[in-house]
Amino acid sequence: MPEKVAWEALLLAFRQSRTQSERLCVSYFGGEPLLEFAAMARYTRKAHQWALRHQRPIEFQVTTNATIMSQKILDFFQRYPFRIAFSGDGLNTDHDRHRPFVSGRASSPVVWKNLEQAAGKLGAHIHIVVNPDTLNGLTATIQRLHELNYRDITLLPNMDAVWDAASRALAREVYHSVSELQAEQRELMVSPLIDMELEQPRLKACGFGSDDVAVSPTGALYPCARLVGTDQREPLHLGHVKTGVDETKVKTLKARARAKQAGCGSEGGCACATFMPGNVIRQLDNTRFFNELNLSLAVQNRALAVAAGSAATALL
Repeated sequence: MPEKVAWEALLLAFRQSRTQSERLCVSYFGGEPLLEFAAMARYTRKAHQWALRHQRPIEFQVTTNATIMSQKILDFFQRYPFRIAFSGDGLNTDHDRHRPFVSGRASSPVVWKNLEQAAGKLGAHIHIVVNPDTLNGLTATIQRLHELNYRDITLLPNMDAVWDAASRALAREVYHSVSELQAEQRELMVSPLIDMELEQPRLKACGFGSDDVAVSPTGALYPCARLVGTDQREPLHLGHVKTGVDETKVKTLKARARAKQAGCGSEGGCACATFMPGNVIRQLDNTRFFNELNLSLAVQNRALAVAAGSAATALL
């Protein structure tokens, strides 16, 4: 991203949030943000200075594939209010099938070494991308992360994959196993399972242009970082860093997203999924399947908790 666009993006963020009491969050995204660590450090220092000067609460967020790590980077993340997310696909060959280095070399040894290095030093979140061919190793992956003292884990199914009847049946079995593991290890929080263990389980919706926007290298504003891609989807633009957010466009895109979601029974989830490249019908159908799976597990867990509570009361 050009320096000028980056500074304009930060200025827009401060202007847009000037009348809000919520914490301002500056998020870095891309193929791998830490490839541009020097630039990220510059923007972070300046934004942090501005926030202190104007007495504004601020935090920073970055998602990294954990292939780049050093003591300097760890120290930097500890110095500033960062939320770190490490993204991966599992243990060993599960990870390497989906995330080899450009040369074809396995990346899992580097990734897990860096996860071990960062464990206990960063309050990091873990994003696990789930594919049909990595399901069998999912529980073992979560157990290993738990051993490294990672407590916050999010499961992100690959919605563009072919989840046929067999893989969906296996997903039900594995997710049930993960749910049991979470029940045994109460400090372990696996999302979206833990998010739905409410009195009335519900799906979390994304901000989609209202609470957050993504800035492309050209300065175009998108409703979500996942939609930027190669920055050639003008119909999804919500404005520009120079002019700000066009609320009319936000409302129009939200209405289109709701209509698409309603058409396949996936209301209430991530609106971005309706505009993702690829087979949208397949993605929305997979989204519906996993939404229903997560909700069913949440309802089941609540019923078990109520039953256990009743049994304990009866014993008293």
